[in-house]
Amino acid sequence: MSVSGTRTHESGFVETATVWDYWRCDDVVGNREGINYLYIDKWTNERPMSVTGNSSLNPPIVYVFNNWPINWDGPYHLNAGSAEPSEAASVAEVGARTNPSRPEVSVPLILFELIRQIPDRIFDVGAAHIERLHPSPKPKDKNAIVRGEFGWNQLYKDVTSLFNFVEHVDQRVKEFNHLFTEKGLRRSRTVWTDKVTSSYSSSLFSTGFGIDAVHYVTTSRRKWVSMVWKPDNLLKMPDATEQLRMARRVVHGWDLSPATAWQALPWSWLVDYFTNIGDLLETTRNSIGVSSSRYCVMHSAITERVTTVTTPPISIATWTKTGKWKHETKSRSTPGGLAFDAHLPLLSVRQLTTLSSIALNYGGGIE
Repeated sequence: MSVSGTRTHESGFVETATVWDYWRCDDVVGNREGINYLYIDKWTNERPMSVTGNSSLNPPIVYVFNNWPINWDGPYHLNAGSAEPSEAASVAEVGARTNPSRPEVSVPLILFELIRQIPDRIFDVGAAHIERLHPSPKPKDKNAIVRGEFGWNQLYKDVTSLFNFVEHVDQRVKEFNHLFTEKGLRRSRTVWTDKVTSSYSSSLFSTGFGIDAVHYVTTSRRKWVSMVWKPDNLLKMPDATEQLRMARRVVHGWDLSPATAWQALPWSWLVDYFTNIGDLLETTRNSIGVSSSRYCVMHSAITERVTTVTTPPISIATWTKTGKWKHETKSRSTPGGLAFDAHLPLLSVRQLTTLSSIALNYGGGIE
C-alpha cells in the first residue's frame, strides 16, 4: 500500500511525496528440485498516515497540505532477547528429533539406571531413617538436586512413557510409510523463537504542524530446519510386516549405538549443555538403514510498529490518528552437512540450579 500527497507553498510551488511499500527477493532460478539460497526483505505500510489542511508558522509561512504523508520510515528489527542457536547446533538438534531410528524411550538405559541407582536409593532411605532416630549435625546433602534432576525424575518419565508403546509404534509405522519411498521422509522442526517489544516517542511532523506520537514496536523471530530422510538401499524396501517389526524394536531402543553409550555416561548431560555431541550421535544413529540429506535452515523476523498520535496538530486539519508499518525478512541457507558446535548457552533457572549444586560439591564428587 502507498500514500501520495501534495504540499503547496505560499509562493504556489507544489511538492509531491509518495511513500511506497518495498519488496526484495533473492532466489535461484532454474533449480526447482535443488536446495537453494533464498532471501526476502519486505516493508509494508499497512495503515498509512497523512495530514490534510492549512497551517501557518511564525514568521507566517502558509502551507496547504493535501493527504501529505507522515511517519515515512518503516521499522528496523529489534535486537533479539535470547541467544540464537548456530546452524550446526540447529541441524543436529532436528536430526536427533526426527531420526526414524530414534527411540521414544530406551529400555536398555532404563535397566542400566535401575541397576545403578536402586542400591543407592536403598542406602539413602536407610540413612534417612537412621538420621531421624539418631540426629547428628551432618550437613545437608547437596547432591540431592543433581540426583533428582538426572536420576529418579528422568527415570520416572521414561517408565511412564513405556505405557504409550502402542501409540509410539503406530506413529513410527506412519513415518515408515513415507520413509520407504523414493521421495523419502521430509521433516521440519522449529529450533528457536524469540519475541521482544519496545516503545518510544517522537515528533512525526514539525513543518507546519506539531504532531507528536508514541510508537509500539514488536519483533518476532523464528528459526527452523528441514531435512529429508531416505533409505540407504532403494532396491530393498521392507514390507508392512517388516516395518511393524522394525517399529517395535526401534521405539524402545533395543538396537544399541554410540548414542546409547553416550547417554549412559555419568557426565554426558553436562557436556551436552555446551556442545551438540549428544545430538550428533542421535542424528547418526542408524538401526534401520536410513540417512539424512537436503538440509535447509530457515529464519524469519517480523517487526510491527503501531504509531498513535498523542499531541494533535494545533491548526485546523485532518490527520491519521493511528498508523502501522510491517517489516518482514525471511532467509534460507543450505549447510553442507552435520558439524560439531560448541557454545556458551543462556541457561535456564533449572539448569543454573543444577550447575550450582555441582559447584557446591566440587572437590567432594557427586555420589
